[in-house]
Amino acid sequence: MPLTVFQSLPVDGIVVVASPQELVSMIVAKAVNMAEMMKVPMLGIVENMSYIVCPDCGKHINVFGNSHVDEVAAKHHLPVRQLRRCSSRLLI
Repeated sequence: MPLTVFQSLPVDGIVVVASPQELVSMIVAKAVNMAEMMKVPMLGIVENMSYIVCPDCGKHINVFGNSHVDEVAAKHHLPVRQLRRCSSRLLI
């Protein structure tokens, strides 16, 4: 999130959205540092694109590699948030 967004909008907290790729730890570290600098609370982390479900057998396929969200969350003391679909809205 660019610094100008932090400065121009009222932000009550941040949820970091990560993916299972290797660089995610560095990206989350930058987001945490920015939030601390701007004194904005970190509400947690969610992982996007963790897997797809095979429509034929139901197997979870890790398209972008294995998840690292728990390790990254622990390193930065963030709770892992679960997204769940409720009708057409995503809820955290």
